[in-house]
Amino acid sequence: GVMDFVAGIGKKECTIQYDYPAERFLPMMQLTSEAMYYPSAPGEAVEPEYGCDVSYVSHAGVAFDRLLAEIRAQTPEPGIQRVIDGVAEELNQRCCRGDFVFHREQMEAVLDEHERRVGIQLRAMHGREGLLEHLLLRLNSPLMRQTIAGWLLDGGWNLQFYGQGWQENPRFARHARGVASNGDQLRTIYQGSAINLQIQPFGAVHSRLLDGLASGGFFLIFAGPVDQAGRLLKQLHDYVQARGIDDCETLLTSPDETVQSWIRQLRELTTWDMRHRQFDLLVTLRYAAEADFLSFADTAIPHFDEVAFRTRDELLNKVAYYLSHQAERRSLAAAMRSGILERFTYRGGARRMLDFVCGAWVRNDRRE
Repeated sequence: GVMDFVAGIGKKECTIQYDYPAERFLPMMQLTSEAMYYPSAPGEAVEPEYGCDVSYVSHAGVAFDRLLAEIRAQTPEPGIQRVIDGVAEELNQRCCRGDFVFHREQMEAVLDEHERRVGIQLRAMHGREGLLEHLLLRLNSPLMRQTIAGWLLDGGWNLQFYGQGWQENPRFARHARGVASNGDQLRTIYQGSAINLQIQPFGAVHSRLLDGLASGGFFLIFAGPVDQAGRLLKQLHDYVQARGIDDCETLLTSPDETVQSWIRQLRELTTWDMRHRQFDLLVTLRYAAEADFLSFADTAIPHFDEVAFRTRDELLNKVAYYLSHQAERRSLAAAMRSGILERFTYRGGARRMLDFVCGAWVRNDRRE
């Protein structure tokens, strides 16, 4: 009814697939509590046990062999297990090269290839969709995070890893510090670490990053494809608005070479099929704009380019640089925190939600 509203993520899916009224859906990302995550007072000493060069907080520490064994155990069929083993080996090799799998479509292509090699074709009756999801999220994602975090192991730095699995993982056990509790302990970790890492293959704008920045922590952020799409979407949205374009085909066939370059880059980053009958780039642009492009790190996180890395060399160089430039590191952390407080606090989110609901009621009263 007219008193029903939603604030959160997934507006496009809810309004298009489930016909929820778009005018009653407020796009909103995860938020952080400035009452729980706040910077340390000037001159306040950090507890020695939390002081380190680089820390990483994640539950992605379970060793690759154990993750693989858990997925294999879900099916007794030898042929399917050979497919799983082939996919796992390819993912391992790709991670070693830094050639990561970020998208479902990429993982599906890998799975297709190893089905072909084994000579079987998995179908719904075999639980193919579930297997695909497990390979992408429960095997590929932790493997990527461990690979990237592992780039630091030979740097001679004081490293600390918090979360599940690191203590039993032979590569990382000597740096493992157990599972961190939300609130005071996490805040202290963020503040005690000269550098915190954010490694989220499917989008860096996550509660860990928001809480850490609100705490005054300094972060280096792995820039996955989705983290680099915000500016392109904003440029395309501004172009559409300036020219009054209301037809997706007109945008996709624009003779403007700059626009075509934006579209090509966006397709490469997202693997979106711009010509799919259920995809409308204009709708995607509109919903991204309604959320102020806050789903994407390059438009949501202040000074993103200065703290982002994509390769091993970039990470190692930035760690070495910022460890030796404390004043610059602190200045960036303060600027990033300020930007987060403007956009991602519960106080600000509640205000936006109330304004949104009141505005919807006013519009509804005028129509009546």
